[in-house]
Amino acid sequence: MGTVNHEWTAATIASQVGGRCIGNNEVCVSRIADIGSAASSDLTFLSDPKRTHQLESCLAGIIIVTEAMVLDHKQCTWIVVDDPYLAYARAAKLMDTTPKSSSGVDDSAVIDQSVAVSSTCSIGALSVIGADTQIGEKTLIGAGCVIGPQCKIGKDVRIHANVTIYHGVEIGDGSIIHSGAVIGADGFGFANNQGQWEKIPQLGSVILGNYVEIGANTTIDRGAITNTVIGNGVKIDNMCHVAHNVEIGEHSIMAGCSAIAGSTKIGKHCMIAGGVGINGHIRVSDSVQVTGRTFVNKSVKQKGAVVSSGTIMDDNRSWKKNASRFKHLYEMERRLAKLEKIVKEDFDNGNE
Repeated sequence: MGTVNHEWTAATIASQVGGRCIGNNEVCVSRIADIGSAASSDLTFLSDPKRTHQLESCLAGIIIVTEAMVLDHKQCTWIVVDDPYLAYARAAKLMDTTPKSSSGVDDSAVIDQSVAVSSTCSIGALSVIGADTQIGEKTLIGAGCVIGPQCKIGKDVRIHANVTIYHGVEIGDGSIIHSGAVIGADGFGFANNQGQWEKIPQLGSVILGNYVEIGANTTIDRGAITNTVIGNGVKIDNMCHVAHNVEIGEHSIMAGCSAIAGSTKIGKHCMIAGGVGINGHIRVSDSVQVTGRTFVNKSVKQKGAVVSSGTIMDDNRSWKKNASRFKHLYEMERRLAKLEKIVKEDFDNGNE
């Protein structure tokens, strides 16, 4: 958690999270802790009603809960909210220990003379910024970043160390790009020329909206002709891949190690779990949820659908038995159809 150098009162936290205090609103805490390990100097929260039994033994000085979870007999300070998990997120912003970068340009940075850098920006050591790139105010660019020519970087953007952004990429205000991400590399475009692959120049770019977050070592390819577009508020986890010409609608979220093939369009407010593979040239409607390790091989037209595929974990012996039967499913389906036909014919003929 880092060195403790600040304390916050319950009243301050309640104001930050939009809640109300029950108990001593002047009690102070110095950090956020898990409900099972929290001490009297800690803040914690509980969002799952099934775990309310943990409140009895919790030692935290301040606990964020819903109205229904408050224990009248327990001596602590409660902060009552409608959504404890959201309130925890807001409290964490108040107590964030991430080091703040000072403004200014490191002497070792290489910046083309055509680039204007505001005095409110921070450019880290050994970073390189190409010609005619625009950088908004209060933007922080970490050490070792490479930003190509003709890019547009918005205001209050945070680009962590060792990010590579190719030419012509646009990044909206308030976005965060984590270390190792590559934005705007060529899409996987090749034409077959008598058995040999001829490269297709990728003429589009990547457009990231406002308040987008891209995880570490994630790659987003530039479009082949039109742009790859990531909508406002989209959050993409570590080690994901977004191929050329993909469009992801506003406020969708994508967990680690998932991949979207080219020219697919994902709707708004979708939730894509970890390890998901989504085929190319398909459409996924708004508010769709895709569970972990699912392979989406066709369009999902129903808004708000929950889709899954594959098998869940099983002991190895049972899995082997079931896997051997998968190969016979088509044959079994045909045999069952024949039996159903025979039964129906007997029933129609009065043979019950």
